[in-house]
Amino acid sequence: FLYFIVMRVAAFVLVVAVAVQAANVKLGFVSDFHLDGYYGTDRAFKRHNNGCASPNASSWGTFGCDSPAALINSSIAALLATNPSHIIVAGDWLRHDMALEKAAAQPMYAMVASSLSTAMHKIVPSPSLATALGNNDFVPDYFFNLSAPQHPLLSGFAETLHKDGLLSESEAATFKQAGFFVRALSGTRLTVVVINTMIWTYDLEPVNAVADDPLGQFAFLEEALANASRSNRKVIILSHMPPTINFFSVVHAADWPSPSVADLRYFTERYEHRYARIVADANNTIVAQVFGHTHRFSFSASGSRFGNVPTIVVGAVSPVYDNNPNFFTAEWDDERGELFSMQQHYLRIQHPDAPPRPWNWETGAIVPHVFGVDGPMTAETLNAVADRLSSDDGAFNSWRQIYNANASGGPCDSRCRRLAVCYTNFVSPADVYRCLAVTLSPPSTTSAPSRPSPGNTSSSVGLWLALGAIAVAAVCGALVAAVVVRRKRQQAFTAGYVTPDDLNGGSTHTV
Repeated sequence: FLYFIVMRVAAFVLVVAVAVQAANVKLGFVSDFHLDGYYGTDRAFKRHNNGCASPNASSWGTFGCDSPAALINSSIAALLATNPSHIIVAGDWLRHDMALEKAAAQPMYAMVASSLSTAMHKIVPSPSLATALGNNDFVPDYFFNLSAPQHPLLSGFAETLHKDGLLSESEAATFKQAGFFVRALSGTRLTVVVINTMIWTYDLEPVNAVADDPLGQFAFLEEALANASRSNRKVIILSHMPPTINFFSVVHAADWPSPSVADLRYFTERYEHRYARIVADANNTIVAQVFGHTHRFSFSASGSRFGNVPTIVVGAVSPVYDNNPNFFTAEWDDERGELFSMQQHYLRIQHPDAPPRPWNWETGAIVPHVFGVDGPMTAETLNAVADRLSSDDGAFNSWRQIYNANASGGPCDSRCRRLAVCYTNFVSPADVYRCLAVTLSPPSTTSAPSRPSPGNTSSSVGLWLALGAIAVAAVCGALVAAVVVRRKRQQAFTAGYVTPDDLNGGSTHTV
């Protein structure tokens, strides 16, 4: 009788554990496809490698070149194999330098849309997709005449996405105006607010120096956030160009420059400040800001200027900047309104002369666990990660591997490391530069962060009742531990980094 009771209790506990796990929703994040329909011809885009202009160019893709169609299709298949309920694309579907091939822009965009739609609709139920526009989706690059906002390509893009079932009719109506719309993710209380941050950047052509609210996008964003708040929904802001520094340019600058230098930041200061105020005011509603553009996977606690709303920058499928093609998945806890366990997936670019092999997308590190930090993707968690980057060599090496998707990223000295720490703590260029003024503490010689390992188990021949009791205790203990961890995700971590309060006039800590 006791054995029967024990086994019923164990079964009940397992059912509860499965139910808790089932409450999570998987999200897929991908960016910078950069399809080059001319890959393998002399019209291919090449940054530093002529190999992609050859008929024998590798179908895997080539460092220094944009993506062949086979790489796009493989990345889509690999992403869908992770079984996401919703897919979030941070823009740049088209190759670089489309101005040379302007007539091909619409057909190339349609090729990517068709590949996504066809693959997604083979899955039941099909995942949804929300996408932003990138600067390379406009031809010429960065071109959007704010005085005549009917961009010649946007209507065609919107119709393509609507035809392929990727945008509803109402979404397509606002998308074709300027590239923004709102998507409520079905089965969740999560909303994706898609905006077009390119119109707030220094690189916009023609130059915009007068508009307080270009195309009414600030008003659109404020209304979307207010509506989400009233409906008790959480929001991910999705766009392409992030409101931060140009990491590549800053790390290679001769000296730490002024934060006002236009070449070293994306947003104009005027629009960055207004956008930051909107995000900070809605920080109880927004769970993350998601961008692409940099071709590197990174994340930031953002700082108080942005209301401590985390920023996530999605890596690129295109290997044009010498990264391995990559995307990431994450778990969404709808009950708690938290994003956690971001896992990178990547494809190692093969040398063109190597023998053929199957497409092998590898499962990479999970953030933040790879840094020895537990918790959801909140500012507290990411500040703790930044602290590990400043003091733990193993953690910093993990960051570099994730940043480059396990490709060789070249040397990163103490100056580069210092920038990485500040970049992980803050989004605003002004905050990053103030953080850089602080002396980086000497790196430790500690090894990579240890990961929790299962406790040792032992067994011996004994009574069934004793074994049953042990099994129930283990299951119950695991469930209780999981609940405790989930309830403590908001814990604060003490660390030696520059804090948002420090930048507002407080004391200075060593990073």
